[in-house]
Amino acid sequence: MSFILMARAMKADIKDCYAKWLLVCLADHADEERHRCWPSLERLAKRSSMNRVTVTRKLNYLESNGYLIRKRGNSMKSTIYTIFPDDSEKLVAQCNEVVAESNPNLSTKLYNNVALDKWLPNDTLKNSINEKGELDHDNETTQFINYHLAKGTRFKDISRGYRYWCNNRLKWNAESKSSSKINGGKQSSHNRHKPSFFSGVVDQIKS
Repeated sequence: MSFILMARAMKADIKDCYAKWLLVCLADHADEERHRCWPSLERLAKRSSMNRVTVTRKLNYLESNGYLIRKRGNSMKSTIYTIFPDDSEKLVAQCNEVVAESNPNLSTKLYNNVALDKWLPNDTLKNSINEKGELDHDNETTQFINYHLAKGTRFKDISRGYRYWCNNRLKWNAESKSSSKINGGKQSSHNRHKPSFFSGVVDQIKS
């Protein structure tokens, strides 16, 4: 997951709202360094609440307008999507600066050899985070560890890094709920593929 790429996708000037929502879903799967992900069409259809035909059509739209490139796989390999391909190198440099400035607990330098894959948040840390909002810490811990293992992050303090991760998640959840309320909290049964959350986000961007 990349909060930075998701924010970038939401701010992108894409006229087709369904294509824009699909780009946000792709950003939710992508890594910040390479902008790459490889979700299946079934996964994208489920995540976006669109059918496969619509997902395929919107992927074609995004690719033709330069928002992504695809490296198609075969029956044994998944298609690899690269979003915002033209400026990925520039964005990586910006992301590194933002992370370094906004969160001094993260670093690519080895401060101490902590076994991240064996780390778990203690009850005190989880209870402290839950005071701001409830989270599924089993799920969040798995995502946090997998993301930073893949990224090669080394922490001064893993607990503080995890708190930063959870604060971002809580902020995102709050914005999602707020956007749903703006849209009336309803989604018509005859148009089930229209995401109420994204409609609210679009309204906020336009205002």
